[in-house]
Amino acid sequence: MTNRPKAHRPSPLARMWVPEESLDAPVSGVRAYLGSRLLLLCVLAAFTGLTAGLASGLFVFKWNEWNSPSFGAFIAPSALLGWLALRPRHAAVVGAAALAAAATGHFVGAQFTEYDQNNLEYRAWAVISVVLGLLLGWLGHTIRSRRLIARACAAGVLVAWICVPFYLGLDTEYYVENTNLLTRFLDLSAAVVLLSLCRGVAARIAALVCAALFLWPLNIVSVLNSMLLWRAGGGL
Repeated sequence: MTNRPKAHRPSPLARMWVPEESLDAPVSGVRAYLGSRLLLLCVLAAFTGLTAGLASGLFVFKWNEWNSPSFGAFIAPSALLGWLALRPRHAAVVGAAALAAAATGHFVGAQFTEYDQNNLEYRAWAVISVVLGLLLGWLGHTIRSRRLIARACAAGVLVAWICVPFYLGLDTEYYVENTNLLTRFLDLSAAVVLLSLCRGVAARIAALVCAALFLWPLNIVSVLNSMLLWRAGGGL
């Protein structure tokens, strides 16, 4: 009786890079229906983004030359709609549609608040929403990747991005003074939902590690974003 050679199993570190055997996460009927209809998905993205931006403009209104102190209403819709898309390009498009609609909703909502919002800043948001929306939609789609490290990094970036205001709030009260328990709960809930979409316990742990590593770089992105808004609003 001959001994069969044992199948070579990659190390745990190597398995993070090797594509899994399953081609993809199971495709639900809803995702299959929406994912094959880009126009319908864009309409859904526009409606969802507009609703989220309007809510942020009405209830978390102190934006001015800084970013909104609540990021979840802007990041989560683009990422979740990108997660629904079947193709990376479609995910990027619907992500941009969702974030552009969210910026529009914030503009409308801010007109009904007592805070004197500088409307010139939305010239910058028109550009930012398209560029970042493409990225957010693609990251949302990447959460479905067969590679553990890819979906962990995508989920980690999204979770960290939503949590940037909490991180900045450790040094300044600006990012927390115009939020309340409800908005903080919604932001953290959005981060938990995105983390839960990342398949596998190991992938979720890796995503949390990535989130911790990306917090500081995304803080720099937030500062640069604020500078662009300041210039668009008439700053020298």
